[in-house]
Amino acid sequence: MNILKKSTRILINLIIILAILQISLPQKSYAAKDICDQGYLRNLGVINLSCVADSTCGDSSVTSANLPGGDNPEKIWNFFIQKGLKPSQAAGFLGNMQAESGFNPRLIEYAYSEKPHESDDLPPIRIPKTGQPGYGLIQWTSPGRRDRLKEKVNSDPQKRKAGDITLQLELVWEELNGPYKNSTLIPVQNSTTATESSTIITLNYEIPSNKKTQAVERAKESEKFLAKYGSTTPPAIDSVPVSTEQARPGALGCAAIPGSGTAASPNAAGAVLKALEYSWPESHGKVPKPEYAAAVQQYNPNAPYNGADCGAFVGIVMKASGADPNYPPVGTSVQMDYVKKHPEKYDVTENFEVKDLLPGDILIVNKGSGQGGFGHTVIFVGTQPGGKNIASASLRNRMPNLGDAEASDSSGRGHYTRARLK
Repeated sequence: MNILKKSTRILINLIIILAILQISLPQKSYAAKDICDQGYLRNLGVINLSCVADSTCGDSSVTSANLPGGDNPEKIWNFFIQKGLKPSQAAGFLGNMQAESGFNPRLIEYAYSEKPHESDDLPPIRIPKTGQPGYGLIQWTSPGRRDRLKEKVNSDPQKRKAGDITLQLELVWEELNGPYKNSTLIPVQNSTTATESSTIITLNYEIPSNKKTQAVERAKESEKFLAKYGSTTPPAIDSVPVSTEQARPGALGCAAIPGSGTAASPNAAGAVLKALEYSWPESHGKVPKPEYAAAVQQYNPNAPYNGADCGAFVGIVMKASGADPNYPPVGTSVQMDYVKKHPEKYDVTENFEVKDLLPGDILIVNKGSGQGGFGHTVIFVGTQPGGKNIASASLRNRMPNLGDAEASDSSGRGHYTRARLK
């Protein structure tokens, strides 16, 4: 009996000690919305956001928690509304995604298994004795479309999984602005009812096997979603609380941020996010990312070589992010002159080293005779996965991709000038 009592006391004491430790240990906490996340900002179209952050960098992954909304249907609704679609047009996507996946971004197609399977990773292109499974919100199935999802995952600077709802919605929007722009996005944008929008998406984008029957069924569901969400408004960014603990600069590349651990300014942070959105992790030659191709058409349709130009790239980033809508659209010499004439906007110097750069810094060179005498300009984005830390394009030859920063141009054009947004 005494042994039992002693054992009981020891157990009680251990429980008390563990409880005390649990209370005293620092707890890792996350805000409802980590508003400095690249994906969250990009999907909401947010610009000029103050990302107040200390020098400690948190997990930079972007998950469904970064999209506003109580559940996946509401998050998807908010995504498309923030992209500028009308309620009836957004409802068309909900009706179709419900039929395809039940709003589950991790879903592997029912038809090729005895029961639904889920995974954060893409399933094999073909499963023995079963076939070619679809995957995700819209059930990407064909090799070509699955390759786009695979490429999106492999090139994601935040290393999100294929089953991440934010990543998948970004890809949907890229597809709509790329190969499905004329057949789907433009007709949807011109549609006036949820039924019309849903039918366009079913017939031209989803294309199920029994598409005529499915078009009718999905249109009915789309009308229900319009009735449910049509009068709601996605939460404004100003309603998201900001504090030093809640905001974090992980997406900006903490390893390269000296001192304060944040970008030079809110405008600089916005420019970095757009530069990363438009840039390949590695060179794709003259092939632009779909996001950049769409941005060229929106912000500088007359850009040299369809945007394969360093000055045009920086100009588009500055306009698209809202960092400086008046930034010259092309021409490194014109852009150099501009930043020097606007000390209220830019801190300009040639006296710097790479280690002194902050995310959002613009580098411009117009000296020497390298590369046929052309100048060059890049945006410093902080160290990204793979070690690259600038984003740039090159005249005639290269669409935007990530690269390595240098204080003096390796092509013989001289020392760069650094322009830092205030």
